Amino acid sequence: MSNGARGSAHKAPTQVGFTLVELLIVIATIGILAALVMPVFSRVQIHAVIQRAQSERDQIETALERYHSKYGFYPPSNAGVSAQFPLGALTNQLYYELVGTTNIGTAANANYLTLDYRITNTPVLAQQVFGVSGFMNCSRSGAGGEDAVAAQSFLTGLKSSQLANVPVSGGTVSVLCTAAHSDSSYQPIPGPSPNSPVTTIDGRPANPWRYLYPGVNNPNSYDLWIQVFIGGKTNLICNWKTDPQINSPLP
Repeated sequence: MSNGARGSAHKAPTQVGFTLVELLIVIATIGILAALVMPVFSRVQIHAVIQRAQSERDQIETALERYHSKYGFYPPSNAGVSAQFPLGALTNQLYYELVGTTNIGTAANANYLTLDYRITNTPVLAQQVFGVSGFMNCSRSGAGGEDAVAAQSFLTGLKSSQLANVPVSGGTVSVLCTAAHSDSSYQPIPGPSPNSPVTTIDGRPANPWRYLYPGVNNPNSYDLWIQVFIGGKTNLICNWKTDPQINSPLP
């Protein structure tokens, strides 16, 4: 065997894998990159939530303008809410007015069914919660006659996360909510206990849209707003400011 052959037979084995030092360097690098990326990812999440709420605000505004076009006025707000206490508008009849109702009972014993067939509502509940005896956007008797009035749905494409059933004495009422994810600790409508909040139909904590007509910020029309608590900040999304406002404190 030649010297060259013997030399190659005794060649040192090739090193495979990482040394401990190299592994530590890789782990440290991953940690640094994660620390840099996480705040950016969080900001992206917050931006997506805010965009969702703004999109829903535009959806409701479009429905309100369509309602105004038909009736010449905007839906009434909760009669128990005044301009001095607008943050009390945690419940309002926007869902019923914008989706439309029909009386499936009688004139003497009304029973309102929404046009999307989600829920019925009695005048007693409407008076108890909203301070109104009925709804403007409601089909009335006399179909086919000159006095007939047909309800119209102005708000379509609602998701289950945009509607909450609020339990009250004698039944439930429905309110429009945002599907934008607030931190789970934010529960504007208190439930029977802290561990049992009012939730949307898909089981998430309910965060209702507030509505006031005439508005304080928009005295010639209405105020529409919501607070989304995310990333440790309260973001106010409203119809009197284009961009979200950092708003504190929570209601």
